[in-house]
Amino acid sequence: MQEFPAYGNGFRMLSIFQTLIGILRLRASPADLPTSQPLLAAIFVLHAALQVLLALQFLPVRDSLPVEALVSGAFSLLWLRFVLQLFGRPERFLQTATAAFGVSCLIAPVSVPLAATVIPKSGVAVQLSPLLALVIVVGFYVVYVNARILREAIERSTTQCLLIFLAGDLLAGLIVFGLFGDGAVPAGAAARG
Repeated sequence: MQEFPAYGNGFRMLSIFQTLIGILRLRASPADLPTSQPLLAAIFVLHAALQVLLALQFLPVRDSLPVEALVSGAFSLLWLRFVLQLFGRPERFLQTATAAFGVSCLIAPVSVPLAATVIPKSGVAVQLSPLLALVIVVGFYVVYVNARILREAIERSTTQCLLIFLAGDLLAGLIVFGLFGDGAVPAGAAARG
């Protein structure tokens, strides 16, 4: 990542934002992001805040929501750390996690409201509709983007990375459900479609 001292931090943030858009559009890689703990911390905090704000706006309200978002996000960080260590790429953790959480921040304002529109009310069957089809397509795309981020980091097949990503999401959901019980949905899962 290039430094732009003459333009200050605003230009660097714009460049990071453009890189995250590029990752979402499948035109950039996590390697294009800076290796920065403060950047990852800022994006993690933004991710957790977005999860809570969007969930409060569009999903059933629960008192445990902020803690659920933090637990889900922390587990995702640990899962990424574990996977990268397992495949011998721990040095790619900061860029990979920044890419995953950054992409989630970009897609959440679209995916959470969209998913909330098709969540059935209690006792009502799911209705097939073009909107539901769109939610499914967005969900598959978000999973693919996350698998691609993982593929760039661990250099394995897309299929392996899809399975690893889905396993992490499933485990996060089980942990949040186990800790917070009925009605708990991992905040990250809602954002990812």
